[in-house]
Amino acid sequence: MKKIIAIMLVTLLLISIIAGCVYQPSITNEVSKKPTDKAEEAASQLPALASTPTSVVTNMPNNNSSDKLQINEALLEIEIKNAIIKIAKEEIYGPEYENAVYAEGHRTWKYEIKSNKIYAYVSAEYGTYTKENGIWYITTGSAGPLVIIFNIKSSNNYDYAKVIEAEPGDEATLESKIFPSDIVSQAEGVDYQSNFFQDQIKKYLD
Repeated sequence: MKKIIAIMLVTLLLISIIAGCVYQPSITNEVSKKPTDKAEEAASQLPALASTPTSVVTNMPNNNSSDKLQINEALLEIEIKNAIIKIAKEEIYGPEYENAVYAEGHRTWKYEIKSNKIYAYVSAEYGTYTKENGIWYITTGSAGPLVIIFNIKSSNNYDYAKVIEAEPGDEATLESKIFPSDIVSQAEGVDYQSNFFQDQIKKYLD
């Protein structure tokens, strides 16, 4: 009987030893998670990437796809004014105009970008003005459609290149000769004596 009890005790002891070797709290998962948790925590502290793209300045395209270029329209209007004054000075010159004031008024109907150039379609009145007895009078002037062409130097730099003027001489209107068809009807009916044009001219004379 004692032998049986001793054998049972030994057997139980062996079973407990074996169970102790087989079962141990697993810390493998705990250890493996710690670096991951730290990495996630560190990553959460990094600046987030922008969810929307930022503006990027790219090289000026050299073909008609340049219409994707963003044009500064306020700056373009200033350059159109400067170009018209330059055109007036080229067409109207001489010592008799030394004391005259060059002025212009214009409406830009549209512009296009082709081959790295801006084509501005403009109706303009321009010329020289002199003052007599407190009243301004036009000395020499011109009014009609113009296509003013600018070279694109950069996204904010447009350099006046040349002007295209329609030649009279047949039944076709001047506008239909040089303007795109979608703006001809509007441009043909323009009134150069309207306040829209004359108020611009007065700003040069004030």
